[in-house]
Amino acid sequence: MKQLILLISLMSAFVFHTDAQESNRIIQSQAFENAIQQSPQVQLIDVRTPVEYQSGHIAHAINFDVHGAFFEQQIQSLDRKKPVYAYCKSGKRSAQAAQILEAKGFNVIELKGGIKQWQQDKMPLTAPQIGVSNSPQKRTLEKAIENGKLTIVHFDATWCADCEKTNTVINKFVSRKDNSAQQLSIDADNNPELVKELDIHELPTLLIYRHGQKISQHSGLINKRFLKQAISDKKIEN
Repeated sequence: MKQLILLISLMSAFVFHTDAQESNRIIQSQAFENAIQQSPQVQLIDVRTPVEYQSGHIAHAINFDVHGAFFEQQIQSLDRKKPVYAYCKSGKRSAQAAQILEAKGFNVIELKGGIKQWQQDKMPLTAPQIGVSNSPQKRTLEKAIENGKLTIVHFDATWCADCEKTNTVINKFVSRKDNSAQQLSIDADNNPELVKELDIHELPTLLIYRHGQKISQHSGLINKRFLKQAISDKKIEN
């Protein structure tokens, strides 16, 4: 009998401890806003889709779609020494994101009830981005390819540090007087349908076209040698 009582006590203590941890990790709207307002350089992520994000989001949030192709790469840009505040529509996807992040050593605070509860509590959201297409640059890409010139298409994102370095290399190459190459940068986060259509899974990704045909594709940092090979019409493997 004593052993049974002890077992029940231990189980109750475990449940209480788990509930206490959960309540500290998932907080109400007002507490969530207070926390992100008081945190310098807050790491606030909206783990919904880009379309949902564009319909209105919490100010200063960055869009890391937990079901998107780049989520694992995106979270590498976060600082493990600082807490990560996460939210979605109702709490299910933020819980999935928290599980992934916590497994990698991050401290995650979730918004209880997600954006739905946030709106019910009459908390502020950014204005919707009216008329934003899911793939606004698809036609621009098609036109660039059609003109027959050597075209360097760079899929990048604001959170991607390697993308910035790659852009520097491309800009120097394109600005040279001895070539007629053209550059097109496409924000992967704002063009999810195009990313899916072209089967892009990592950033930065470069697609090289000549005479309307793709002659090369490469993911990751690039250098001058890579671009020189591309312009010489040589097939380059990743």
